[in-house]
Amino acid sequence: MMKKKKRRLLTEEDFAIVEDHVKKVKKISTIVVIVIIALGCLIGLDIILVTKANIGPFLAVRTKVYDDGGTEEFYGIGYKVIKYHQDEGRQDTVLGSWGLKYSVTPIVTTCEDLAFALRNDSSAYQNYRGQYMQISGVISQVDIENHLIVLQYLDTVGGAYSLDVDFFMDDSVNLSAYKKGDRIILVGTLYDYKGKNDDNNRTVFLKNGFVAS
Repeated sequence: MMKKKKRRLLTEEDFAIVEDHVKKVKKISTIVVIVIIALGCLIGLDIILVTKANIGPFLAVRTKVYDDGGTEEFYGIGYKVIKYHQDEGRQDTVLGSWGLKYSVTPIVTTCEDLAFALRNDSSAYQNYRGQYMQISGVISQVDIENHLIVLQYLDTVGGAYSLDVDFFMDDSVNLSAYKKGDRIILVGTLYDYKGKNDDNNRTVFLKNGFVAS
């Protein structure tokens, strides 16, 4: 019969080695967690600067420049940024996943159709938010000081469907060439929405507006 091997009792030196190894693992794990948190915060800040202030991105790599006036594509960790710089065209910044596609073809609608869509579907704004849009309608206001053209659909029966479409125009657009009552086609990026109240119609806001040719 084979003799059973005697189990060696752990010595204080063995416990010290194990304890030292555990400390090293904990230290490395803590460093990794701190790095991940710091990187996440930096990415979050980069995304906020891109979307809110149109600054950056600083943590993404530019991979392409389009021959359309200078539109740029950037890839970051898990996200993609397209900064549109078309000549008399799309001028906004879009952030999304790596599958985000370059697109300068606007969603085409009228002020009236948009009014009905927003009134009949509470989620419609989310579908339009951040989209490049072409909207036709009648000018109700030209505000040269704020570089703003307002289109309006007026619901004369109850007013539930009335809609103002506020286009903040690109600086290059000469607003003095347009007046109240003109029918016009404008393009821009829809970025905000305000519901109807007692004093104001339902309103959508677009930026970087141009007059469609």
